[in-house]
Amino acid sequence: MKNSIYLILCFLVTYHCNFAKSSENFVVLKGTIQNIECTYISILDFQSDNSALRTDIKLLEDGSFEYHLPKTEVMFPYELSIQKNYSVSFFADNDTIYFELDPKKTDENQIVKGGELTKSLTTYHNRLKSEKRIYSDFRSALKMNFLSDASSREMNLIRNKINRLSQHFTNWQIEYFRDHLDLASYYYFLMLYKNREHYSVPTQTWEELYISFSKKFPNHPYLYDPITTMEIKKNSFSKTDRETNKM
Repeated sequence: MKNSIYLILCFLVTYHCNFAKSSENFVVLKGTIQNIECTYISILDFQSDNSALRTDIKLLEDGSFEYHLPKTEVMFPYELSIQKNYSVSFFADNDTIYFELDPKKTDENQIVKGGELTKSLTTYHNRLKSEKRIYSDFRSALKMNFLSDASSREMNLIRNKINRLSQHFTNWQIEYFRDHLDLASYYYFLMLYKNREHYSVPTQTWEELYISFSKKFPNHPYLYDPITTMEIKKNSFSKTDRETNKM
């Protein structure tokens, strides 16, 4: 009898140790999705070359799900995709990432709970959406209420206001990146950087941000335009060398 109890205890201890050890290798994704017609969601795992590995997860009848995501070094965000036109981004930066999503609600009412990087990613995304909405509403109001009956001079003034508002929106993003040098900002900075020809941002500003992120994450495999990267690095090193020589 004692031997049986001893064997059972050994089994339980071994089982729990193995379970705890195995759970350390995974990040648990769990939550509920409401007001959707599809029966599954997709997790997109972005790679350094901007490709993505896709995993489909079946939803239960009540819209809930649970998925164990293999742990890797936290560098790239993931994307939880619902249908074709709705998705949320997150980092696997916590033991459990919890989602409570409803595509019919506004972004501010979606719940994604994880670590600090996921919180930063969500905060920036929501503020970005809010700024875009303000810009879009103001632009539409100006066009609807003034442009139809405006003189040439008035039309130019209105267009200048719209352009200044657009520049304010871009400046807000640049300042946010300067104040938040984390992986979440790095991700959004790259999205802006890849389309930099569309923004009125000085080349020096792009270079300064690039250098700041490079110093913070020197081994990060994010890919840039190789030619631009080489030019930025060359200019940065040349400037450093000049300053060193002066000393």
